[in-house]
Amino acid sequence: MTDTVTAIVVSYNTADLTVEALRGLHEHSGPKLVRTIVVDNASDDGSADAIASNCPWVDLVRMQDNIGFARAVNLAAARATTDHLLLLNPDVVVDSDIVDPLVDFARRHPRGGLWGGRTLHPSGAVDPRSCWGLPSPWSTVCFALGLSTLLKRNPVFDPESLGRWNRDSEREVGMVSGCLLLVRRDLWQQLGGFDERYFMYMEDVDLGDRLGRAGWQNVYVPSAEVLHAKGHSTGRDPARNLAAHHVSTY
Repeated sequence: MTDTVTAIVVSYNTADLTVEALRGLHEHSGPKLVRTIVVDNASDDGSADAIASNCPWVDLVRMQDNIGFARAVNLAAARATTDHLLLLNPDVVVDSDIVDPLVDFARRHPRGGLWGGRTLHPSGAVDPRSCWGLPSPWSTVCFALGLSTLLKRNPVFDPESLGRWNRDSEREVGMVSGCLLLVRRDLWQQLGGFDERYFMYMEDVDLGDRLGRAGWQNVYVPSAEVLHAKGHSTGRDPARNLAAHHVSTY
């Protein structure tokens, strides 16, 4: 059986990076990837034209306004008919097949509903921000008091970092970053996709929380790997932590 995949990329003023990401994905993916949908959120740097001229295999959706990341992904997902959806940041460099490792692992572990891969810094060092533990009242207090900054990767005072684990083994996690994320399309539909109250950031945290509460697993798969050229979309700052709890179910 060949599980089919639709890749979804949301573009906003990252013309060159997006084209590079799309070319790498297209070059290194096998037959499981049958469609790539890009939603351009009203970029003013010529992103949409650059994508259309350099990546003619892409289904390009040109928005007249910036509708936000969550809403743009939901719009693209509604157009997909494949077994899985692959969310990918436009600022990644894809130099190996990331589709097959994720889909093959997903097939062997049916309790997982969502899978993520490993991201690297431009230096080649592992970027731990590809997955996290879920925020909690305790982790938010630790962040507010500066304990998680002072005691980074401490399992007690920085629990979201998942301690000293160096992202080199498969394991269940609280959430997977939307930078590189594979999800079953039927489960995505059951959960209602991303919560569009999040314009940008933290929508992946919310999805991971709801998926876990529904009895499914968020799983980290290090054999799928990309270089994260920018890394801004998976960082943590006070505004994002506050956003996580503004719509939180805690």
